[in-house]
Amino acid sequence: MAEKETQNQETDVQKKRVTILLVDDMPMIISMIRRQISVINGKNYDIHSANSGNDAIKKIDELGGFDALLSDLQMPNGSGKKLYNYIAEKFPHLEAHVGFFTGDPGQYNGFARTMIAQERLINKPFTTTQLRNLLETVLEGKSPIKS
Repeated sequence: MAEKETQNQETDVQKKRVTILLVDDMPMIISMIRRQISVINGKNYDIHSANSGNDAIKKIDELGGFDALLSDLQMPNGSGKKLYNYIAEKFPHLEAHVGFFTGDPGQYNGFARTMIAQERLINKPFTTTQLRNLLETVLEGKSPIKS
């Protein structure tokens, strides 16, 4: 009996849709990440996208939250850091579910170094394995280290 309950619970977890918000000002990058996520097995993903930090803020308000948010750090119309600060202020329970990628690792500041230390920042171009690891980290939602 206990074994059957465990199987039912696992099935319910597998059926749960995982909401992911992807944020980048380049549609090609969003498309590439969508394809990479589609090959990561084990979850039922509901993927949304935004083309700036400001657009992402609107999308978060529409969705009422997310399970994982992956964002470029540097974008016009609202940077990844601005987006993170908004989430930390308005939705602190989601703060640990945010990860980043960047095409300009030479621009690391204190915020970026903190994200690296938490394994929540990867450099573009990245592999599917690196994306999977980032996604797993933000889905786990370990408490972030305060910078």
